[in-house]
Amino acid sequence: MGTVKEQTEKTLTAFREHILSAEAYLLCTPAGRVRFASGMLKMILGEDLNGRNLNDFLEDALCARLIAETLGGREYEFRCKIRQQDFRCTAQPWEDGDGIQIALFPVNPEGGIRSGGRTDRFVSREINRELGVLLPALQQLENSAQAGQKNYLAMMRLHLYRLLRMSRNLEDLALLEDGQLELSLKRLDMTALVGQLLEKAEPYCAANRIDLLINLPEAPLYCVADEDKVRAMLYHLLANAVQAQKGGGMVQVTLRGREDGSVTLSVSDRGHGMDADALQTLNGNLERRDPLRMGGLGLGLLLTRAYMQAHGGRMMLMAGDGGMVASVTFLPREEPPAEELHGWGAPYGTGIDPVQVELSCIATKEIYRK
Repeated sequence: MGTVKEQTEKTLTAFREHILSAEAYLLCTPAGRVRFASGMLKMILGEDLNGRNLNDFLEDALCARLIAETLGGREYEFRCKIRQQDFRCTAQPWEDGDGIQIALFPVNPEGGIRSGGRTDRFVSREINRELGVLLPALQQLENSAQAGQKNYLAMMRLHLYRLLRMSRNLEDLALLEDGQLELSLKRLDMTALVGQLLEKAEPYCAANRIDLLINLPEAPLYCVADEDKVRAMLYHLLANAVQAQKGGGMVQVTLRGREDGSVTLSVSDRGHGMDADALQTLNGNLERRDPLRMGGLGLGLLLTRAYMQAHGGRMMLMAGDGGMVASVTFLPREEPPAEELHGWGAPYGTGIDPVQVELSCIATKEIYRK
């Protein structure tokens, strides 16, 4: 069957030399079923596209057009967006087999080929590129690992997921600072969503000897928000609360609605807390250098507040009962109209679990042991 590297190199020989500068690749059958997706593409999406159909993540009319053009022996170009990044794509007949080959080139919003760019976005892409090779290789090792090797492989997966978390945080931070972060807004049942997310987080809390207390209303609470960003914000706040209680403790998560239609999600802990000056700084002018003084990269609170600003809501930090209370409030807003094109990255459930990535900062290797 060959190694991952050998398979990738063999696949890339199918692409003409002038498109090998593409950031991601797809190889499909004549009917549009994905046979190969580059590791970089899997890392961008957090999903494994192998076996999926093109019209699962592209508009039906676009898929029909590119299939018709390539089957007729012609090259076809189109545009798409992946994780807030625009791509120009080239579809053409697969030279080494029967099917379609698609190359994806990063472009700026105006359509020009992207070059250089911010250092943090460049670093994020390079980390993703390397992880796109390492994670599939790790999976191959895990599938044939002996008992004595599993602890080492679990540790490797833990730290690879932490790198992936770091790279995605850097990417979102750069997009936020450039005013290019786009939200995928829809009407969410926050009661159900927060309950599901906390159920998945309980093993991570237990591994840190944290008692997780959950206060959710019995009835659904609705708000218009980006589901991925809600998950990221909850897990950022939860991770901060856990890390503030190194020897174990308690974290309480509360969801409540108000008469004005707003919805507030609060996470409280009994950790070391913050002094008044730090809280005033964080609530007032949260600069990138400020969280660095608190240890780690300190991007969680920064990103959470920025996500809330993008939603038109607010984040508030305050001293609690021997610890700190962090809350985010979603204000009422109209649900946007449905987008004309399908987005990439539908939750197929066959790729990387975002929970394992976003909570890797408080995970232990036992959680990743196969």
